[in-house]
Parts: sequence; C-alpha cells; structure tokens
Amino acid sequence: MCGILVPLFGLLAELLYLTPDLNDGAFHLGVARNTIAAIEEGANPLDFWVPTWLSGFPLFRYYQPGPYLLLALLHLLSGGALPLLLLYRAVTILALSLFPPANYLALRWLGLRRDTACWSAFLSCLIAAHASYGIEMESFAWAGWGLFAQAIALPILPLALAGGWRAVQRRGRTLGYAAILAATFLSHILYGYIAVLSLGLAPFMTGHVARMARASLRLARLYLQVLALIAFFVVPLMLDLPYHAKSLYDEAAKFDSHGAVVVLTRLFTGSLLDDQRLPVLTCLTLAGLFLCARRWLQRGSAVHGWIGCGFLMWLLLYFGRATWGPLADLLPMSHGLHMERLSSGVHVFAIWLAAIALSALWRWSLSFAAPAIRGACVALGLLLLVPIAAERVRYFVYDAQSVAAAKQEFDASAAELEPVLRVLHEHPGRVFAGRSGNWGERYKVGRVPVYHLLSAEAITLVAHAPYSWALTTDSEIQLDWPDASTDQLYDVSYLLTDQSREPPPGAELLVRSGPHALYRLPSEGPFGLVSVPLGIAGDKDAVWYMNMSWLKSAWPARRAHARLWLTGSDNAGSPLVRMLDPFRYVLPESPEVRNVFDPPGVFGEPVSPPAGALTNVFSSRQDAGATVELPQPGVVLFKTTYHPGWQATIDGAPAPTMVLTPGLIGVPLPAGTHALRMAYRPGWWKTGLLCAGVLLAVLIDRAGGAARRRA
Repeated sequence: MCGILVPLFGLLAELLYLTPDLNDGAFHLGVARNTIAAIEEGANPLDFWVPTWLSGFPLFRYYQPGPYLLLALLHLLSGGALPLLLLYRAVTILALSLFPPANYLALRWLGLRRDTACWSAFLSCLIAAHASYGIEMESFAWAGWGLFAQAIALPILPLALAGGWRAVQRRGRTLGYAAILAATFLSHILYGYIAVLSLGLAPFMTGHVARMARASLRLARLYLQVLALIAFFVVPLMLDLPYHAKSLYDEAAKFDSHGAVVVLTRLFTGSLLDDQRLPVLTCLTLAGLFLCARRWLQRGSAVHGWIGCGFLMWLLLYFGRATWGPLADLLPMSHGLHMERLSSGVHVFAIWLAAIALSALWRWSLSFAAPAIRGACVALGLLLLVPIAAERVRYFVYDAQSVAAAKQEFDASAAELEPVLRVLHEHPGRVFAGRSGNWGERYKVGRVPVYHLLSAEAITLVAHAPYSWALTTDSEIQLDWPDASTDQLYDVSYLLTDQSREPPPGAELLVRSGPHALYRLPSEGPFGLVSVPLGIAGDKDAVWYMNMSWLKSAWPARRAHARLWLTGSDNAGSPLVRMLDPFRYVLPESPEVRNVFDPPGVFGEPVSPPAGALTNVFSSRQDAGATVELPQPGVVLFKTTYHPGWQATIDGAPAPTMVLTPGLIGVPLPAGTHALRMAYRPGWWKTGLLCAGVLLAVLIDRAGGAARRRA
C-alpha cells in the first residue's frame, strides 16, 4: 500500500495545479489531440497523418500508438467533459501508482516469497537518478522529463517479464502472457525491447540441456505469438525505415550511451540508484546480486539466476556503443536505438534485487529469539530506509512547489496569449514561434516556452522538433527568422514572436496582445512550382551533407531542388550524383571522386526559376489539391514530408511521387492545365494485419494447449 501511495500523493499537486508542461509532455498532449481529431475525422486511428511538427509525419508508423489511443478513448467516453490535460495527468499518475502492485504481482508470479514481493512494491518508486530517463520519478513528473508513453508502459513491464518467465518455464497456453508482452511493446517500444531481450536469457538458467531445449521452444512460441500480435505495427515500421531519419544534432549519448567508466562510476557512487542520498538502494542491489548468485549456483534456483543475470546484462548493454563499438550493431534494432534509456532495464532488475536483499535482511532481523536484539535489528533495518524516503519526500515537495509556482506565473499572463490562440484555431496554418536553440527558448508564458504551448494545442509548428525522425528535421531546425525563401519552402503562414526586430517584408500584423505579436506571412500555400535539374543517389544518412549544402546554396531561393534517391533506385532522367559515403560523391559520367566540401559544389550552377501558375489550392490533414497550369513539363512541390503513403493523382489518374530536397514531396506533371490531388491513403491493411495476427496468436495458443494435453 505504501508503494501505491508514494506516486499517488507525491504527484497529487500536478492534478491540483493544472499548468502546461515545459517538457516532453507538450508533445504527448499534442499527439493525443491529433489522435482524437483523426478519429473524429474518420481516419484510421492506427495510421493517420500528424501535421503538427516538421512538415508532417506518420507518427504511428514508427511510434507506439497505445498511450494515445488510451487517452483518446477516455476522452471520447467522457464526452469531452474532462479537460485533456487533466486526463493526461490523471492517467500518468494512475500508471505510476500501478507500478508497485505490478511489481508485487510479478514477483509472486516468479514464485518468490510474499514479503519479498511486498518489499519490491515498496521500493518501486524510490529510485533516485538524475537524467537517466529510467524508472525514477523525475522521468515522469512535471518538474522532470514528461515521459508519458514510458509511464504507461511502466506497470506492464514487470508483468511482461514475469509472465514471459512463466510461459518459458511451463507447458501450456501462453496467449495471455504474449498479450501482456505485446501491450508493453505497443505502449513503449523500448520497454517491449527490454522485456523481449531479458526473456532471451530464461532458457539458459537451468543448466540442463534437455530443459534448455524445451524452454527454448516455448520461448520461440511465445515470441511468435507476440510478433503476430504486433505485426500490424512492426511490419510497416520495417518497410518504412528508409524514410525514418536520424538527426546529426542529437547528442551522441542518446544513441551510444555513456560507456562503462561513466556507468560504473554512477553505479558505485550511488548516482544511478541513489542520487544525492546515501547509497542504500545501491548496497541492497549489490547484496541482492550476491544472494541471487549464491541461490542459483548453490541451490539451482533458476529464477534467482535469471534476475541476477538480467541485471548484469542490462548493466553491460547500458554501457552502449561508447564501450562496445561495432559489436553494439549486433543487437536487434540497434540503428536508432536510444541506448541511453536502457537504464530502465538496469532499474527494474535492481528493484527486484534490492527487494530480495531487504527481505533476507528482514527475516534475519526477525530470527533472533531475544526481543531486544530482534527489535534493535528491525529498527536498524527501518533506519536504513530513512534516507531513501527523506530524499523522495524532498523531491515531491520540490515538484509540488514548482508546479504551484508555475501555475501562478502562467495564470498571470496566459490571458494575453488567448487572442493569438483564437486566431490560430480559427484560421489554421504553419506557425514559427522560435525553437529550442534560439530566441524561442526565452519566449515564454510564465515558465513555459510558447512553442510548447502551441505544441500541446496541436497547432502546426515550423522548426520545433520534439522528435527527429522526419526527413526534414535537420533542415527545418536551421530556421532562425523567416525570410522569403523559407516562407515558400516550409509554407510558413504565421510568425508569432515577442522580438522587437522588424518582421519580414510583406508581413501583416494580425494580433498584438501584451508581448505577443502575430504576423501573417505572404506564403503561397502548400504547393509550389520548382525545377529539378539534378538527382542524388544515396540512403538517408549518405545524403545528409548534400542536403545541408543545398539548403545553404542559392537553389532554394531560385526554387530549384535535387531529387533524392533514397532506396537505391536508378534514375532515367536528370543527371545523377552518386554518394559513396556521406562526404564523397561521383558526378555523372565522371570517375573523379569529389568531396561535399570541395568548391564550387554541385549546387553552384545557376538555375532558372520555373514558370506556371497554381490556383484552387486546398489542404486538410490527409488531403490537398490544386489546379496547375504549366507551359512545359514541370514539377510541383508539395510542402509535406515525403512518405510513400501520400498518393498523387493527375486529372484522376495515379501519378508517381518523388523525394525532393530537403525531404519533401515532388510530383512531375506534363505541360497543360491539370487537377492535382494529394491524399494520405495508407489503406486499412494494418487493421487487417492486426486481425490476422490475433487469429494466428490464438491458433498457436490452441496448438500449445493441445500439445500439453497429449503429453
């Protein structure tokens, strides 16, 4: 019960003082609003276009949908009566409150003692670590990082681990355990990844060859069921990886982690589990590791061996590519894996190890016959927990004070932004309100950056990058202040600022309220006529520097783009530059190898602007169109991130699309007047794949049950 009350009451202030998030929570709230809007528009809730960030992106092709579908369902069931921010906070706190009982149930499923399971529940929410993005409360609190999806997956993870262990160790049906493991994956990809890799150790804990073989077969069957249940998500993700970018501006540690020296230093100094307090939990974890090793090696307890090996495995993997180098690439899905967040694997097994040690210490204290000695030992044991509890209380007090003060500061000036929000809701368009790294960081209402406020409202933003997966990411975040070329390239309709500098030429002041000035910019809309005199062949990583060279050249202002061949296709038209690696390339019909940084570069040639006209332009979430008049064959730029789910028709007939620098959609058209239509139509095959996967998982389960009866 104490474990449940820690997050429930510790984070209660976040419900009492509802104020916008200044962390990742703004993005998560924006995704939830997009999900609700897509459902209300009749789009497929498993696959729809999210226009809010970075020229649009099909988020649920690459990002777990579970947490946002849950919020959308609760919103629709409440009839929209409850503010979405309130639902978001309540669901987060509820998920964190369910983590302790989930740990209790998990350890009972593993066959451990009731007192061990109780200590596990008690310790669940007491990890203290700074910016490890693991299971510490800082990952989820307002005065923290706002990792909403991770919070939703948190109570499912221990059940997935323990349920998977039972499925591997016992014969019979496993559909329920497979469903829990699939739910973990669909709530947070990384937590599903942690569960799947952890269970890979399970067959090898018995030391008996025949048992290992049988356990391996059961594990393979469990994996097959899970894959069937999540195939509707995994298959499109794998097919679309060529269009999933990785930003070069992300910190290296995000993907490579921190290395053995840093991680071990954090562990043995206590900052990995006991930041800024006595390393009680660290000592309990190491003691639990010793006890598990002894019970495994001396008594043959497979479950203790698995828990100890699980902790060591995730500690080693948490070292990351910074230690293992190319060996890290042997891990499944290693490209783009956030190894920095493998701390969660270390944390969940550390909680179990600490509970095993604390349970042993508790039983030892109660074993003394003399009441005085027994009482002294119990008191000493409880005294060890005081530093843990005191530090957590301090953090929750800090969080409560922060959110209360932020609420007061926000309310004092929020009304000044309301006229701006009203205009942006009534007349949607892409807004530039600064970004992280420039004046946008200082442009705030209360403590919250304005771009976070717009993000949470699902107002379409330019240059704000809460994720870095869109092809256009690294080009958009170069934007510091709109000008004529960027207005046209990114379809920037509005500039929202508190800066005293002059707006771009042609800007029209729409609203001035307090420090806020909203300008309408002279954007031509979601389409533009461009020339494409060059093609560049190379994958998404190889063309990065070419993209940046194009962006800084005169070509964007002249409406000239290069076609990007990202999937290895050949080019039958314009001259083709072939990338040998991110820096070296070969020009058409030339054996000479050149460097991207060698002058004059491939974008030094003068180009002529295209001719023609666009009329009858319209756009919505998943549809857009225009009437195009061309005196000669040309290319229309659709200012949306390229994805093959966008289908083009010309005068009702299907037409091909292409990737244009810096990752937008191009459509070639013949001369004349034509009706161009763009539609994001991924189809309903994900839904069909989901139904087929559920059926396959059930059939596998029934086959397993039949095999058990025959045995």
